[in-house]
Amino acid sequence: ALLGRVAALAEKSGWDARAKRVLDLGAAAKLPSGEAALKSMQGKVETEGKKLAADVKAKGEESDFEALLKERVAWHQAELKRCWLGWCAHLLKAQEAKLLAEAGNKDTSNATGGGGKELGAGDVLEALLAGTLPPT
Repeated sequence: ALLGRVAALAEKSGWDARAKRVLDLGAAAKLPSGEAALKSMQGKVETEGKKLAADVKAKGEESDFEALLKERVAWHQAELKRCWLGWCAHLLKAQEAKLLAEAGNKDTSNATGGGGKELGAGDVLEALLAGTLPPT
């Protein structure tokens, strides 16, 4: 799971350009907080990868470890992108609620995000790396 999330962030293509205007994870990963979160996650990936490889060898599995993980990593890469789109939708709904409140419109029942703290790109990056879905 971790390997797929980190690998998805390393991809340069395949990201929806319109959603990148809302939340650019590549730019968020270059922020100091993003770099720290990514470095921490990469350390976990390496540690867990070594442990898992040792477990596979201990069970007598003859297959290549990377080949065993290939499909699972691809699935988690796609999952991170789906979660990212969900976070983009959440941020847009929160922005809509804020704009409606500023305009004096009291009917913000269809928009989420009011009342909570404002999330930045770094917060969402950490949530995505942790596998946290946006609130509904």
